[in-house]
Parts: sequence; structure tokens; C-alpha cells
Amino acid sequence: MADHLDNPLPRRPAARSADTRALARSHEAACRDAVQDLTQCGACGCGLVQPLDWHDAGRHHWRLTLRCPNCAATGTVVIEEQLVDHYDVELERGAAHLARQLEQLVSERIDREVAALAAALSDGVLLPEDF
Repeated sequence: MADHLDNPLPRRPAARSADTRALARSHEAACRDAVQDLTQCGACGCGLVQPLDWHDAGRHHWRLTLRCPNCAATGTVVIEEQLVDHYDVELERGAAHLARQLEQLVSERIDREVAALAAALSDGVLLPEDF
């Protein structure tokens, strides 16, 4: 009879070997470094370079048009899909960070305006007829 039925495929080990884990960490670090290069402007050093456009550039590659918001420098790169995935995660992190900063700034401004209004009402600077 068929040998392959009597000998099932070996099971995948539950834990990776130390070499495999080290290689995976090295690959992740290389991807982070490459993504860092995509976010840094070569002209002015600004770390906020943003994609303007993304297009397929082959089976596993993308063509990105990037722009620096600081100096308006633009450029086009072709990168592997896996790196694009890391870049997308980095862009999402950046967007979340900006949203948190905006929320904090708006909250601080509202607090200042409420305090100023309360002080003006308390000091009699504002009267009902001012409204």
C-alpha cells in the first residue's frame, strides 16, 4: 500500500529553534530599519514622509510615491509587499499618535477657554446682556 498513509507528515514543532527566532528578530529589525528609511526625508531629515500614491509594481512589489510635508520633496520607490505591510503598520501608528495629540490639544484648549469664561463671569467682566 501507499507509504505516505502509514507515515503521516511530521508535526510542526511547538517552539521555534533559537536560530529561527534569531533570524525572525533580525528580519523584523531589518524591516523596521527599512520602514524608518521610508519615513525619513533624504532632503531635510523630516521623519514624517507620507505616501501620496500606491500602485502594484509586479507580483510582490509596490510602487510608492512619497512626499515630505516639511520641504515638499517627492520621490518614487519600488518595494516588496512585506515591507509595504510594515510601512502600513507604521503609518497607522503615526496616525494614532497624531489623533491622540490632537485630542489632548483640543481638551487643553477647551479647559483654558472654560477657565477664562468662568473667571470673566466671576469678575463681573461678562454680564447677561453681553450674550
